[in-house]
This record gives sequence, structure tokens and C-alpha cells, in this order.
Amino acid sequence: MDSISTNVLITELENEMPVFFETNKVDRSILLPTIRECVARLGTKFYEVKDFTAEIKGYKVTLPKDFYRIQEVYICVGKEVVRPDDRRGIMEVEQYYDEVDVCDHFTLLTDDCGKPTRLVQHLPMTSFSWNELYIPAIERDVPCDFKERPNCDISISVKNGELISNKNVGTVFIKYLVDPASKGQFEIPDEPFLRKWIKAEMRVKVFQFLYDNMEPDVAERLMASKQSAGIAELQARSLYKHNEPDVFYSIRNHLARRYNARSKPLRNIRPLR
Repeated sequence: MDSISTNVLITELENEMPVFFETNKVDRSILLPTIRECVARLGTKFYEVKDFTAEIKGYKVTLPKDFYRIQEVYICVGKEVVRPDDRRGIMEVEQYYDEVDVCDHFTLLTDDCGKPTRLVQHLPMTSFSWNELYIPAIERDVPCDFKERPNCDISISVKNGELISNKNVGTVFIKYLVDPASKGQFEIPDEPFLRKWIKAEMRVKVFQFLYDNMEPDVAERLMASKQSAGIAELQARSLYKHNEPDVFYSIRNHLARRYNARSKPLRNIRPLR
């Protein structure tokens, strides 16, 4: 979903109500609290969503500057298993000695040149490596909407713009909500109903300001603008039906299916003891 700056909406409102702004009866600064209230009433439902991937180094990862709240988080950890390669069989390697211990004298052979040697049997080993996808435990004070049960002993917290892990291993994947004021201005989804509603609320603020300052002939406009804003808010809230939380779990399902498809050949492998 594309986003738009609320400064654009303020400019549009100034063009629609030039008589009040050009004569300095109203200043755009009075609209900022109204915008902030509208954004708060929208809730996190309409916040922009981004994803971020980084390797954990020194038990931490620096989060993006526009980070606001976690939607999903996974940690990918590399795994390796070493086992004998039965397909290649036992190999014999001829090992030479420059100096021979007295105890080894009777166990060694000599080659055509009389140099001490011994046949050493060697069992080839094969290494299998892959990545495991884990759901970490999340500390209670972390701003997060992800409620999946952890499946590992990795835990994370967020402090001073950094994600802190108790394990110095793996790559972290985060799907997060963007702070709407991270660019120095509020960002909202570029949806017609939302734009219409926020502009309607700003219009109410303008007329309320003029009414409080004894501007004549604005009382009826104030009442009409409040009614229009109420209708616009209902239309804006109808967007909730078109943006279900399930979309936030699409990446989780995709990664899980991909891992299951690739891990089947390795399920019967056990590490050497």
C-alpha cells in the first residue's frame, strides 16, 4: 500500500479554503494536533509495513530508523552434520615416515626403495549443511504484535534502537511497522477514504478555530463540517474489512513450506558421537 504525507493534505486544504489561510486568519500549525489524533485513531492497522534482514553480530542488530513495532520475527541459523560416506567405501592411503620409532619397526613396510611406509585405512566423511528457521522468544517489553509460540532457546529484546539476542549466531528477519512520523511528518496510506476523512477533520478544526475567535457566519459551516467528518470516518473505517491480519503471516508460511520441501532428505541424518 502506497503512503502519502499529511503535508500534502494540508496543502490541498489550503487551496480549498484560501480565504482563511491567505488572510492569515488560520495557520496550518493548528492542524497538526488534529492530524496526530486521526493517526492515533487509525491505530496500527494502516501503518506502512516493511521487512528487514541482517546478520546478528556481537549479540545485536541495529534496527532501521523508521522501526516502530514488530509484526513478525524469525531467526535463520546454519546447521551442519558430518557422517561417513558409505558410497565411496574404505580408502587405503600409503603413509611414509622419515624417522622410525623402535616400537614401530616391526609394524612398518618398506617400498621398492627401502623407505618405511604403512597402509592407513581412511573412511571418507560427507558434510551436510542447511538453514533452520526459528521463532525466538520475545521479551515482554518489546513492541510486538507477533504471538507465535517460540520453538528454540533464542530470546530477543529491543533497546535503544537495537535488537539484542542471547545468541551470537544467525540471521534475523523482521517484518515491522513503520513509525508514521519517522520522516519528520506523518505518513498515511494513500487511500481516498482516508484522505477524505482526515481533510474533513481538519476542516472541522478550521471552522472551530474561527468560531472560537468570533469569526461571523461560520456556525452553520461548523455544524455541517462535523456531520461530513462523521460520515467520512465511517467510510474510512470500512477499509478494515479489506486488510486482514492474515497477510502479515504470508512470509512465514512461504518460508516454512520452502524449508519443509528441502529438509526431507536430511531428516534421517544423525550427527556422529
